[in-house]
Amino acid sequence: MPIHYACHSNNETVISALLQVYPQSILVKNGFGYTPLAEARALDNPKMDSIIQLLESHHSQFVVSTDPKSPTSTENDALKSQVTELNKTVVSLGKVLQGVAQLGNDIQSSLNKGKDSKEVLKSLSERLSNIDSITPPVALNVDEEMTSDPTVKELTGEVSNVVEKE
Repeated sequence: MPIHYACHSNNETVISALLQVYPQSILVKNGFGYTPLAEARALDNPKMDSIIQLLESHHSQFVVSTDPKSPTSTENDALKSQVTELNKTVVSLGKVLQGVAQLGNDIQSSLNKGKDSKEVLKSLSERLSNIDSITPPVALNVDEEMTSDPTVKELTGEVSNVVEKE
């Protein structure tokens, strides 16, 4: 994340600008699970003291609980938003996969009917080149799909339970 790179380069100006544009970036964790503040502290470098003070001043506006395992309301809102977007992505990918499965069925059916394999391949390549427009035969709305898929329902429930525990 940009704020993590700015912390490593000890650049207060860039960190301040990033925090003004995207204040919630103070809560974003890197690939190792560190927030910018946790990462700056972990460096254990006296040169980072001014960066740590800057990050602490911004971090305090988001922290409500002293329990490090308890998400703040801002983190909850961010998680809810991410879950919503991820659910939309899952539904979209599910539709594409259904479309690809339909392509496979159509190919098999065409070949079984004795159609020319070159024509079948040409048709397949045309349909695959428009993969974004592939839709399943029966299109469900997002809510119906989310509630009918047990895996998505289970994952959504788990994430919702975590988010609701403030």
